[in-house]
Parts: sequence; structure tokens; C-alpha cells
Amino acid sequence: MMKKTIFKKLMVLCTSAALAFGTVPAGAADVVPQAVTVETVSAQAAKPGKNLKDKNLAKSLDKVIKAQKFTKKTTDKQKLQKLFNYTKKAYKYTRYMGIPSAKGWDAKLAKETLATKKASCYHDAATFAYLARRATGLPVRICIGTSNLYNTSRWQNHGWVEIKVKGKWYTFDTNGNRFSKRKDVKWFMQKHASMEGKVYKTQKIYNVNF
Repeated sequence: MMKKTIFKKLMVLCTSAALAFGTVPAGAADVVPQAVTVETVSAQAAKPGKNLKDKNLAKSLDKVIKAQKFTKKTTDKQKLQKLFNYTKKAYKYTRYMGIPSAKGWDAKLAKETLATKKASCYHDAATFAYLARRATGLPVRICIGTSNLYNTSRWQNHGWVEIKVKGKWYTFDTNGNRFSKRKDVKWFMQKHASMEGKVYKTQKIYNVNF
């Protein structure tokens, strides 16, 4: 009995040593130590908001974000507020004919806005969505549908942004903030449930993934 116990201990020691040097002695497979962990290592992906393939667009976004002078202490909400306020002053109005739907329309309109400083509601939505995603990495989506932001009795085509903050979706409408004269509605960070069906009717959603 003692010999068998000693033999097993010797086999465990031999196996451990063999594993360290890449060889296992014959007959030792049934006594391999159990505390062996196998890990799969993969390359780490870029942080959300930092994986934009269009380098020219990324450069333009970073220029705007840098101008806001964020610090390590700046919260996501503070970043969103600053960028929201920036768009109110930075862009003039331009009309967009139709409803955007072609692949990549959001990036295209964001680039146009940053270059020309002119924006329709769809330009506004795309640009703010890209700035918000780039600056915070939060989940961002562009909503296309109708809104009564200009006239409570008239629903018209419109685009706005929704951002998920601490597990909840909030609406952000930089175009409404710029041009709507409604005093009963706030356009910065409103709960989705309080706006959908009352101010907005969403028809299509485009997730901003980069």
C-alpha cells in the first residue's frame, strides 16, 4: 500500500515536470494534475467609439471633441451636454430632400456637416450621434420617423438621436433644440418613454457601431 502511494506521488511529480518541458512519460496520462487551466487569448478590440474606419471622419470628429476641452473628470453626461450645446451654435440650416436610407448615409451626412457647417435634421442627428459615440463610447442610435416638434397638430418627417445611459434610452434632438419654438418640450436627454408617441413616432433605427 505504501509502495503504491509513493509510486503515485512520483508519477505526479514526473508528470508535472514533463508538462513544464513539453513531454509526458508513457503511462502517466491517467495521473495528470487536475489544477490545469487553459485560456484562449485574442487580440483586444478597440474601445467603443474608437473603431471608426473612415480616418478623415475620425479626424474631423476628434477636432470638435478636442475643442470641448474634456478632462478625465468630465462625465459622459457632461460630454453629451457640451457637444449638444456646440451643435446649436456651430451649424446653419440646410434642406434635405427625401428620407435618407442608402447604406452609409449617416457617415456621409456627418462628414458633410462637419465640412460645410450646414445641417438638416438628418445631418444634425448623424453628426451628434457620431460625436457622442466617439466621445463617450455609449450605445447610440439614429431614429428616423415623424415628429410634431414644430406644430403639435402636424406630424412631419424627422431624424433624432437616442443614447443609452446607465441602462436606459434617452432622446437627444439637436435640430429641435435649434429651431423648435415649443416651450413644453425639452430636447436634451429625455426619457424615451416620455417622448415616443407624444413627440416622436419612430419608423426606423440605425445603430451607430464603431
